Amino acid sequence: MLLLSLWVIILAVGIPIVMHLAAGQKERVASPAGSSSSPGADMAQSGGPTAGHASAAGQAPEEQESMVESVAGLNGTIHTGVRIGGMDVSGMTAVEAAEALERKLLETKGYLISLNLGHATLPVTAGDLGLEWSNSDVVKQAMALGQSGNVVQRYKTRKQLGQGPVNLRLSYDVEEEKARALLEGRCASACNRDPIEPTLKMTDSGLTAVEGALGYTLNVEESLDKVRNYLGDTWLGGAGSLELVYATKEPSHKLEELQAVKDVMGQASTDYSSSSSARRTNIATAAEKINGVVLYPGDSFSALNAITPFTEENGYELANSYANGEVVESFGGGICQVSTTLYLAVLRAELEVTQRYNHSMLVTYVKPSMDAAIAENSGKDFIFSNNTDHPVYIHLAAWNGTLKAAVYGAEYRDGDRKVEYVSETLSTEEAGTRLKATDDPLGTINRTQSAHEGCSAELYKVVTEGGKEVSREKVNASTYAKTDAEYEIGTSGDNADVIAQVKAAIAQNDIQEVRRVLKANGLG
Repeated sequence: MLLLSLWVIILAVGIPIVMHLAAGQKERVASPAGSSSSPGADMAQSGGPTAGHASAAGQAPEEQESMVESVAGLNGTIHTGVRIGGMDVSGMTAVEAAEALERKLLETKGYLISLNLGHATLPVTAGDLGLEWSNSDVVKQAMALGQSGNVVQRYKTRKQLGQGPVNLRLSYDVEEEKARALLEGRCASACNRDPIEPTLKMTDSGLTAVEGALGYTLNVEESLDKVRNYLGDTWLGGAGSLELVYATKEPSHKLEELQAVKDVMGQASTDYSSSSSARRTNIATAAEKINGVVLYPGDSFSALNAITPFTEENGYELANSYANGEVVESFGGGICQVSTTLYLAVLRAELEVTQRYNHSMLVTYVKPSMDAAIAENSGKDFIFSNNTDHPVYIHLAAWNGTLKAAVYGAEYRDGDRKVEYVSETLSTEEAGTRLKATDDPLGTINRTQSAHEGCSAELYKVVTEGGKEVSREKVNASTYAKTDAEYEIGTSGDNADVIAQVKAAIAQNDIQEVRRVLKANGLG
């Protein structure tokens, strides 16, 4: 008989099988004749599914028959020296071999594969990616080795098996529906993000520019193809890694733009140390919501949009505020001090103010016409825009009863040019007093509304250069309504004479006379 070469062609169930010695060992790998060594190519020759076939456009994948189901009814045992995917199946029945391979698949599905998403990695299992066998008929091939064909063919095959084990390849495929669900769900969630713009951060050492970051969008279709190719052609089992396909998007602005922002262009401060605890909370909350805003050239900022809604859920408490010429309690009471302080800083930075309203009544923390009111219900807003050639940074800090606002930018004005804002009061209207009798005991006095003087005022921008005034421009005209002080006076008791005197003073709205009468009768 002729000596057999290292390569021997045999026939198994009518399928040509090529056995060759593995390098450095006496194990041979059997694969369909004429195929490449890749798992996908093995099955392509034998008519089985491949990674590329699983994604036929518009076609739902067919439910794959389990390996155990595919060998039901096969009798006999596998010849000695046969391995499948490196696992010795000698002497096993077809069902035993299929069950062992199903267990191997279950174990293989548990291997971790790290998915590179550009700015993040996501560990998943091979099973998460939809790993499946692509050559589920490999057990039938194993059963046929040395036991199919004519006498000569069986003899030659068995002799070869006696020279060293033959290993039948296992090849992998991807269950598209499962892989797509992973990519569209967890992978897209971990990958997709908008570009992160560079920003400015206030630190103990001053203002620092912070680099932005790319935006990412996962390409699901191309990533799905890459998963198929990886599991079907490249992956050898065990832990692995795969970079998915994603698009990147640059931030709209560059870090260099913000590095020019280093100068204080305008600043202001107001005092709120005498405020109630609730009002102090509201001021701090609103200041925190505005602090850190970056405006690029041409950008506009709405203070109302930045700090509303005025609700408990948004961090605000009930405190006094102005409404229709009266002092009332509302959520967010006191936040107008934040918009007012910012207004003064913006004016001194000479940014463009496009919307500003004065309060209905005078406030105590700035001079007339220097305030900027905000009201959610009426839509009163303070809006300004960056009319400079560089970004500006808004800094607000409420601490220990003092509210500070500063606008940082790139200073472009001459050093000897100074800007001052002057409040001029045109007229005033003295507040009166209104008294109301109640059924409270005689001697009771409750003030229900404080007095506020009425006023008409204008604000002027005065510019000096080298100490000389070069311009004076009216910025706004503001009118504040007067509000009378209101008192509720108790008139219930047994002393009819005193009650009559008190009611007479009430009729004249004379609070001083009420106090005199009560004091004279031991009730003051």
